[in-house]
Amino acid sequence: MKKIDFGRNWRLSDHQTQTEKDIHLPYDATIGTQRDPDIRIGYLCAFYHGGKYEYEKRFSFSEGGEAVYLEFEGIYRNSEIYVNGKKIDSLVNGYIPVCLCIDEYLHAGENTVKVTIDTPYNDHSRWYAGSGIYRDAFLYVGNVRHIPPHSVKVRTLSHDPAVIEVFCPVEGVRYRVLDGEREVAEGEGTCARIAVPDAKLWSDETPNLYTLRAELMEDGKVVDTDEVRFGIRTLAWNSVEGFLVNGRRTLLRGGCIHCDNGVLGTVTTRKTELRRAKKIKAAGFNAIRSAHHPMSPALLEACDEVGLFVMDEGFDMWYRMKNRNDFSRSFAAEYPRILRAMAEKDYNHPSVVMYSIGNEIPEIGSLKGIRYGKDMIRILKELDGTRPVLMCPSMRLAQDFLFGMPYDKVDEDEYLKDPEHQKEDFEHYIKVWTRGLVNLLDVFEYTDERKAQDERATKELYDLLDMAGYNYYGEYYEALHEVHPERVIVGTETEGNKLSYHFRKMREHPYVIGDFVWTLQDHLGECNCCELHYGEEKVEKNYPWVTNWCGKLDLIGDENITAHRYRMVWGLEKGIVLAAQPPVHDGVEAKFNNDRETDAVMSWSFDGCEGNKTYIDVVSDAPLVEVFVNGTSLGRKRTEDYSARYFCRYQRGEVTAAGCDEDGRELYLSSLKSAGEETRLDVRPEREVLYANGRDLCFIPIAVTDAAGIVKAYPEHTIRVCVTGAGSLAALGSAAFKTAESYVDDTHTTFMGKCLAVVRSGTEAGEIVVCVSCDGAEGAAFSIRVVPSEEDAV
Repeated sequence: MKKIDFGRNWRLSDHQTQTEKDIHLPYDATIGTQRDPDIRIGYLCAFYHGGKYEYEKRFSFSEGGEAVYLEFEGIYRNSEIYVNGKKIDSLVNGYIPVCLCIDEYLHAGENTVKVTIDTPYNDHSRWYAGSGIYRDAFLYVGNVRHIPPHSVKVRTLSHDPAVIEVFCPVEGVRYRVLDGEREVAEGEGTCARIAVPDAKLWSDETPNLYTLRAELMEDGKVVDTDEVRFGIRTLAWNSVEGFLVNGRRTLLRGGCIHCDNGVLGTVTTRKTELRRAKKIKAAGFNAIRSAHHPMSPALLEACDEVGLFVMDEGFDMWYRMKNRNDFSRSFAAEYPRILRAMAEKDYNHPSVVMYSIGNEIPEIGSLKGIRYGKDMIRILKELDGTRPVLMCPSMRLAQDFLFGMPYDKVDEDEYLKDPEHQKEDFEHYIKVWTRGLVNLLDVFEYTDERKAQDERATKELYDLLDMAGYNYYGEYYEALHEVHPERVIVGTETEGNKLSYHFRKMREHPYVIGDFVWTLQDHLGECNCCELHYGEEKVEKNYPWVTNWCGKLDLIGDENITAHRYRMVWGLEKGIVLAAQPPVHDGVEAKFNNDRETDAVMSWSFDGCEGNKTYIDVVSDAPLVEVFVNGTSLGRKRTEDYSARYFCRYQRGEVTAAGCDEDGRELYLSSLKSAGEETRLDVRPEREVLYANGRDLCFIPIAVTDAAGIVKAYPEHTIRVCVTGAGSLAALGSAAFKTAESYVDDTHTTFMGKCLAVVRSGTEAGEIVVCVSCDGAEGAAFSIRVVPSEEDAV
């Protein structure tokens, strides 16, 4: 079938403001709205409200007798889809693709597709989720006899020798396996086994991809084609050998991510996800967990390309709510569809190596929860038996849910028929959820009582799951293994500052195969998840907090010093790296929970802060380090867990750190310099040419520097970006964890001297002119060519 871009030229109606405008998809209708400091539990959603929106597109369709499919890769939330006034689908969940056959609803001439969205005004998500058609949309047009979209399935049967199995529900299909443009194997039939000679295997270290071309034959002629990108790789796992990819033991260096793309909101395109995946891989991670929803097809494609393993997750809640207007009310009706869509979406992607059926679900040990859990496991196993299935529990929630309630003996549906029991249940669940906000258990000894509680909460489902996932439970791995030596354990969500502890357990114990830190990258919402505060001040999560600020990459994709320490822990980097606390806190140490390690930034340029107290963080794999400020030694220290901290006063000049061996011999040397007086703009567009498809993007990192390119971290500057011509400014923002500024304005304040602009192409070829200005510095101007798109569009 012919795949056609369906994202251009939509009309967006905002029911809150009673306004309309023309847009191109993908589009997040929330990111440009006004934040509300007074919204209830606003720190979860970054103080953005939901809203009601209508997306409408008119298009001409003149050819008859064809098969037509309409696909939306993601619509958030409570969506209804209409074709020429006829409602053809609805969905509460906002994270799965929808692909619908619509030819019977079309007619010659002008047609209309309308999508309504009703994202609840408050309490619909535990993170920023946006609103609208925020992923790509496509139209598929073909003959009456055709290969339906996404119906060709490829899996690896063995890697040595390499044999794949290809399935297509249509009779008369032949297959060609291509390595680039070179055909290396062929087959035919609805289910074909194809040997691939001298196969290049897919893994995190060798992300080799093939193309399978399916050709539908009729009377010796090709009447339809489809192409699938796939990788040849096998998975195996057991508690003795660990996690085996192509027969080789593999450790998952993982991190959890949310769905937003920082300053762009939830806008998701192939370009945003490839950029993100490349930055994650460069930071040393080889695995990501989609927390807590099915991952976009665009990000899966990017993970295939760069070599990132994926844990794809179905749900953040089942039938028990975590927010008043969350998905829990629709869970029972929609969970089969969501799991099927997730498995269908993931099937051909070698990057997907495991499925999670839920994050921190309190009810996993109840009879009702077990009933749902068993059915979810059944669905995934029937659709895809090649990948392990697990869940990611908070053991505190799971244990507390059963305390004082008979839910492991009496089905909740029966128990709650009594109004008195309903009141009892409500009061009980409030206590469970309030305690569960502190995820960690405070006793590290695995007592008989704790063991019994765990068994009560997990055994029924864990005996059916392929792996035992645990959130924040690393202290118990050895004890859990003694109870269940057959189980494979995954640290599905772990404390970032315990990376060394968990990685050591992975290396020592094959039954511990992976560690997914919270979080890999800063995201919008869950504000101040790291609980930053100074001294005795109270932890505040109030407006204008906007991000969680727990990432090893910040909101615009830059690494902080923790990313260097992670690579050293993993054995991927050697050397010494410096960072300093911005000297505006009187030298008081920042305090965090276990999700963040430091507020120090990799700079020694803080104008106006001379003489202020600060500290310097050093990260090194050397056992000894020594720090010098303008040539004066601050002393030699032994590193602990690859780190050391020095207290001092800020003075302009140069700070130098030396890493030494046990005998004091210098191994590494690194320094940071203060910026000079001259102020310049360093503007580095990442692309020079865009396609005129309405959704192509150019990311433009901007920094305020001196003549030598040293970033001026403090004080901050106001950046203005003007975009004219064949595109528009899609976003402008910084990595600031606190800001009242919008990401859709043409001015924004830097954070530690940096910000990021994103330019989006229009639908006409031409030139985009971008002008960047800043007070006290000469402006920068450049152009981006926009060339005709290679994609067809309607």
